[in-house]
Amino acid sequence: MAGVDYDVARKTSVGARLGGERRTREGERDVTAPYAEFSAKHDYAPKSYLVGGYAYTLEETSDIVRFTDAKVHRIFASVQHAVSALVVASGSVTYEPSRLQGRRGFAGIDEKTLRAGVALTWLPTKNWSASATYDHDRVRSDDPSRRLRRARVALGATFAF
Repeated sequence: MAGVDYDVARKTSVGARLGGERRTREGERDVTAPYAEFSAKHDYAPKSYLVGGYAYTLEETSDIVRFTDAKVHRIFASVQHAVSALVVASGSVTYEPSRLQGRRGFAGIDEKTLRAGVALTWLPTKNWSASATYDHDRVRSDDPSRRLRRARVALGATFAF
């Protein structure tokens, strides 16, 4: 993997990553798994920024019996905004159209995954943070058994040292 980051302006940067991995398999075709990512970030205020980008990769699947890999196109965006000196709000959305590569004797299938989430984080000290989060995931698949709709709510505290 190789990459480059470039500061377009004092508050704006772009980045690119390219790479690959050779996968040798017993009983299946060998493959070179490419990776490409392009992203941009703009800091618009202290502790506040926008990020967006696109990535393409070949990932392992959750169903290794029927599929070898998934060709994934990932489009992502996130925002973080300082509500006050101690409170930060953030949100993100990722859209992933993908093609699961069928093993020998199995057909490939198309899936579309949408992930979205929001968080409110309190930063009382440099080491402690507490967050309340909500995440929503939806998978639309050619295979009805792989469809998913999920919502998660969480409260958490983190100590960083």
